[in-house]
Amino acid sequence: MLWCDFGGVLTPPIAEAIAAIVDASEVSWPELRLAADAVAGEIGLRGLEPLELGRLTQAEWGARVTARLPAGWTPAIELGDWGDYWYGDRAANAELLHELKRIAATGVQVGLLTNSVLEWQPHRARMLAGFMPFTAEVRSHELGLAKPDPASTSTPTPCFRRTVVESSSSTISRPTVRPPSGTVGSPSITLTRRRRSPGFGNCTTPLRQAQGTRG
Repeated sequence: MLWCDFGGVLTPPIAEAIAAIVDASEVSWPELRLAADAVAGEIGLRGLEPLELGRLTQAEWGARVTARLPAGWTPAIELGDWGDYWYGDRAANAELLHELKRIAATGVQVGLLTNSVLEWQPHRARMLAGFMPFTAEVRSHELGLAKPDPASTSTPTPCFRRTVVESSSSTISRPTVRPPSGTVGSPSITLTRRRRSPGFGNCTTPLRQAQGTRG
């Protein structure tokens, strides 16, 4: 099975979303980031994890971040509407989506493994309209687990088993969906190397596809 991330992979670079938030809010990114980190730290988390783990609603998170901004920084927008500006009119990577559909048409199962936020799902659905190559979707806010927490790809569930792949630079863990009953063979996966986005969140850079039996 081949797994794909969403933010920074199926979307334009996350730096574009950051720029949109800064322009709309009229608050600098360092101040927004520090305020978000402070809110997350109150509950033992970091960055956007309160949203990605489903611990806070976007509205509650936005109010808390606003309250944490230093004096003199008053957002020009409701930070509780963060997703509206984070996604805005951004388009998905149509070329990659076409390729995923082509791969899926050959019989390879394609899955979406992503740190996600409940209130952002309508935006993602809009971006993926007409391109739905995924046979499985793993969303962090539904599991209460997010990358890069190893538990997000190793938690025992009826659907997943842990696959660990060695690359030249690191060990990468990804879940793979068990083949449907009656199928034989080990699934294909995508090797990725993790890199940090400018602030919070993560995106992945594809390295190569590990070949295996289609499943």
